[in-house]
Formats: sequence, C-alpha cells, structure tokens
Amino acid sequence: MVMPLDVIVPFHRAFRNDMQIIDDAAYKAAAEDGDLAPVVERLRFFSEVLKWHADGEDRLVFPAMDKVAPLVAQGYLHDHHEFDTMTEGLAKITAASSALVAARETAALTAVLRIHLDKEDEYLYPILKERTSFEEQSAIVGGMAAGGLSLGQLLEVEAAQKTGRSHKAVINIYLPGGPSHLDFFDLKPEAGRGIRGEFRPIKTNVPGVEICEMFPRLAKMADQYSIIRSLADSDGAHDCFQCMTGRRQSEKRNAPQGGWPSWGSWVSKLQGSQAGVPATLSLMYPTGNRTWGGSGNGGYIGAAHSPMQLVQKDPNAKAQSLVLEGISLNRLNDRNRLRSAIDKFRGTVDATGQMKGLDAYNAQA
Repeated sequence: MVMPLDVIVPFHRAFRNDMQIIDDAAYKAAAEDGDLAPVVERLRFFSEVLKWHADGEDRLVFPAMDKVAPLVAQGYLHDHHEFDTMTEGLAKITAASSALVAARETAALTAVLRIHLDKEDEYLYPILKERTSFEEQSAIVGGMAAGGLSLGQLLEVEAAQKTGRSHKAVINIYLPGGPSHLDFFDLKPEAGRGIRGEFRPIKTNVPGVEICEMFPRLAKMADQYSIIRSLADSDGAHDCFQCMTGRRQSEKRNAPQGGWPSWGSWVSKLQGSQAGVPATLSLMYPTGNRTWGGSGNGGYIGAAHSPMQLVQKDPNAKAQSLVLEGISLNRLNDRNRLRSAIDKFRGTVDATGQMKGLDAYNAQA
C-alpha cells in the first residue's frame, strides 16, 4: 500500500540531483575559469528550499518520531544538526570570490547532503512509516509541503509518477481579515460557550476531518484540498509582506540588494510565462493601510519577475498599462523602437534590473 510518507523519497532525490548539478557547474567554472555568478544564484535558491524542508522536518517529523521511537529520535535530532554545517558551507560558497574555493565547498556539501539524506531514506522514514497511521503521515506531509517544497520538487514527483505534465496555476486569495478559523475549518465544539462559536462541525469525505456546517459542498471534496491549521515563525500581524514573501518584517533589514522576491516572482523566474499569459498577475491595489494591498515584487531576482498589475488604485478603473490612450498601434510601435534605442545604455548604468524589468512587462503586454 502506498503511504503518504512515500512521497519524501522523490523529494530527497530531487535535492541530490539539484546539488549534483550545482557541484558540476562549480567544477566546470573552476576548470575553465568561468563565471561563478550562475552557480551562486542557483545555490541561493537551493539553500532556501533546503532550509524550508529542514525546518519542516524539525517541526513535524522529529516530534512524530519521538512518540513512536524516542531513541531513534534522539539520534536523528543530533544528526540533523549537520544542517548547521551545511548552512555555513552555503554561506562560504555564496561569498567565495574564487571558483576553485567554491568548487571545493560544493563538493564537500554534496557529500554531506547525500550521506544525510541516505540515512533518512534508509532508516528514519521506514521506521516512521511503519509505526504511524495514514492520517498521521498525511498531517506530516501536508505540514512539510506548507513549509516550502518548491515547484521543481513537485514536478520531479510528477515525472516519477509518470502522470505527464499539465498546466498548473495558483489563485492566491489574500484576506487581511475575516471570520475566525474557529468558525471555518477548526471548530472547537467541546470548548466553552464563549470560545466554541455558534456553528457546528460536519464530517467531510476524509475520515477524521470536520469543517463548519455552512460548507456542505466543501465537505464533499475535502480530499482535494489541504487545511493548514497552524503557522510557525511568523509575525502576529495582518501583513501582506510576510504572506507574499514568506519573510517577516524584521528580515527586511538583512535583505539582499533589491529586497526579497514574492512567491509569484519565483514562479516567473523558474518556470517563465505561458504563451500570451504572464507568469504572475496581481489584482491587488493600494489600500488605506499600506500593509494590506501590496502584492510584492521581483526583489533581488529582478523587476522583470514582478507581478503584472491589472488593477489601478481605483479598482473599478481600467489599468492604464493595458489601454492605448490617444495613440494608434502604429504610433505605439514607433515609440517602442525609440525606447529600444534609448535603452541600449542600460548595460553600463543599470545595476538594479529595473530596465530589464520594464522590457519584460512591455513584452507581456
């Protein structure tokens, strides 16, 4: 029988493969005195994904293992501290000015990571899979996915299952406020009268999962969505910055030049746009409280990957960037040729990627 924890093995395989690609690229750069920048850029993103995965294991896998195999859990916790060493290695590589130094560090990091993942695949997860229920494993995997598994890992799993590729899109509905989770998906019928709320829970088509009685149709399709019941390492604020970037406000001080990218910008960077449709679009608009209406931008990966804004400050007005106002299409083409001629200077003066971002927006429009 296929169990939820079986999905972890393809994820680990993707980590190994990606690290090997980075290692090969670093070796090639050292051997041919090549450009180290692409290696550093890919490694920076890889380190983010690896950190999210490790945090997910610390929050979910270790506590579950501690309940069913305490001695194994203690060994696992000690072994997991190797991620601190890996983080130090990643910092050395991204700061390295020599391709030879970077190649040595990536080789060491690749070996450490492979050993660590092999231990988990051969010992840790088989024990956990044997001693936990389907529902418990589903909760672990769902929580780890919410902790940041990347598009690359999801596509790798899809390829392993031989299901073929299909177009995927995410509609992120950001609600700065709304009804309490106690009235929606996490009812507390046994709590006191002042806590439990006025609605009753109903069963869904997933055993053990109940939601509000006001959602009978959602109850029939609970096997098609995931409920995230808690968040970790977040500010207790209604703040779109942390929801769009996964970063707290305090992390703005340590952001690279350009700032932290939004989730949609990473999709744009890694997957690119579909024919005729930009990779990331936004219907958000400025609000009185500035922490509520920002969709984020491309950050340090470039303005070209910022969301295309489809809404003006007045949400009922047409976006000016999508309307020809007072000029013909021929005149617009003449302006584009003039703009292209002027933009030739950008290679020497533009260090932020803003001009490149404008080119991308114009192409998408």
